[in-house]
Amino acid sequence: MMNEEIPAFGGEINSKLENNMRFAFQNVNGLRIGSTHEGSELALVIESRGIDVLGMAETNIHWNQDRRTQLLSLLQMVFGNGQIATSSSQSGTDGYQPGGTALVAHGCSAGRISCRKGDRMGRYLYMASRGKEGCGVLVISAYRVCQSRGTVAGPDTAFMQQVAALRSAGVVNPDPRNQILDDLTDLINEWKEKGYHPLIGIDANATLDETRFAEFLDRNQLVDVLGTLNTGDPPSTSQEDGSLREIHHHQKIGERVQALELAFQKEGKTEALEQRYNRLDYEIRCSMLAAANAQARKSFGYQWSPALVTAGRMKRFWRIVTSSKRRHSKVAPAALRLAETLQIPTDNLDDLRLAVCHRNLHEAAKRLRQVQRNDAEERLKWLEDLAQEAMRDDPTSDWQQILKRLVTATKTKALHRKLSAVLKPERAGMDHIEVPQEGWYYSPSVDELYEFDNGIFRAHKSQW
Repeated sequence: MMNEEIPAFGGEINSKLENNMRFAFQNVNGLRIGSTHEGSELALVIESRGIDVLGMAETNIHWNQDRRTQLLSLLQMVFGNGQIATSSSQSGTDGYQPGGTALVAHGCSAGRISCRKGDRMGRYLYMASRGKEGCGVLVISAYRVCQSRGTVAGPDTAFMQQVAALRSAGVVNPDPRNQILDDLTDLINEWKEKGYHPLIGIDANATLDETRFAEFLDRNQLVDVLGTLNTGDPPSTSQEDGSLREIHHHQKIGERVQALELAFQKEGKTEALEQRYNRLDYEIRCSMLAAANAQARKSFGYQWSPALVTAGRMKRFWRIVTSSKRRHSKVAPAALRLAETLQIPTDNLDDLRLAVCHRNLHEAAKRLRQVQRNDAEERLKWLEDLAQEAMRDDPTSDWQQILKRLVTATKTKALHRKLSAVLKPERAGMDHIEVPQEGWYYSPSVDELYEFDNGIFRAHKSQW
């Protein structure tokens, strides 16, 4: 687990009732069971937060018998009893293993568990907890890879290991990112017939509006509990926002490289040192990608235009409506305000089916992407309209020349926006332009007189 403390997000810590089960989930980004510090930290988190069942994703451990025994011994030493379930890829490597999931239960919740099982690819696992009158809760901890089908990835990544496992199982064209959703659906349906209701903690590497993930939620009648009962976004680590040097300093890359070099000189080439080398190489590559994504981001900002604002508001409107439909609640007031701004009739919003809302959201997102790709063209259209309106108001001015200069500046900005995003700090785009109507302007703050001459301001300092 990372040393950075992440605040808890969800239900109030002190509001837990006596007969309630508290479930927590976290992508731990690596779990070192043999570390006394991390073992005690894990136990402290479970105890201080009143957690009955803890789900973890990306444990990055090959869960062999020794590792499972270490985790179970820690649980029993601190709490006296407990049950665990673990899953990791069956690649045969005993060291670092990307992906993997785990579930930890203690107290009364551990005594109600009737079945626990992990996926052989390390994608998910579950615990079936018995309840009253033949009902129960199916607690699932899952991790969905971020790579899509066709992605070129390293042979040791969780994505490629799942591709190999699916091919071995007879799948012709494996798609691990979407296959897990189908397999989870089959698992949920199997246990629904036995009277068990799903409770899923998943790192889906997606938003709720992603088409495939939204279909999975709708098909299994799942609700975003955190989003429904809480406001704001869950906290995360700040690693993604740091520079490459800060990431390397946090992970002690320099010291580990030097230590590994000395170990190779002293012991020669061994299997254990090769595993350390591969692990270190993987962390360096990941940190470089994280720094590159933070600095040279894919979104460079877009040039302002009314079309861009309208498209963004339209997507936000249908996102809010779709979210309300998924939660089976009334349309939120924010959506009604946006509907008024966009001049969208609201009489039949409550009667719309979820599938229709999804289709409209997809079309709105498609339109926004189109406007973003053509942001320079949309802005030029807007500037031309402004110039034509100004020409009608003041035919004596040379608006064609002024428009030509604005068009040149817009095209130049579109050409160099990626480089500007890397070399310069972020800047907010203009939300409006005031076109001068007079020839002379005076600024009392700097005591200067400005002459507006064919689209250019010339400053004249005071001579007294």
